[in-house]
Amino acid sequence: MRHRSRKRARQMPKWRAYIAMRIEAQPRCQINWGGCSMRATTLHHRLKRSAMPSARLPIEDEAWNAWQFVETCNTCNSQIEDYPEKARNEGWTVRAHQAAEEFPHLFDLTTLMFVGQKNR
Repeated sequence: MRHRSRKRARQMPKWRAYIAMRIEAQPRCQINWGGCSMRATTLHHRLKRSAMPSARLPIEDEAWNAWQFVETCNTCNSQIEDYPEKARNEGWTVRAHQAAEEFPHLFDLTTLMFVGQKNR
């Protein structure tokens, strides 16, 4: 049995490059719960991958990325899964049935700069 679908396997090189680019731009863990290493090593999906629209390759949509992905260490990312109610209350996870207007914004979107964008 395959661990990944063929489609997911084709997406992995692009996904890994995207993670590396985001972590280079923001190397600190954004969650900072107990036991945090303070060093981002992965991206947390605020909306679980299983709940994402199947037609969307998330890394190709910058507006989606602004709220969907958060740089985090492995410890904090695991704790989000272990404490789902706390994660929802703090805005680290969202539910699939929520309307886009209900998603908590973790950052000031007026000053958010996308990876690769230069200061003006």
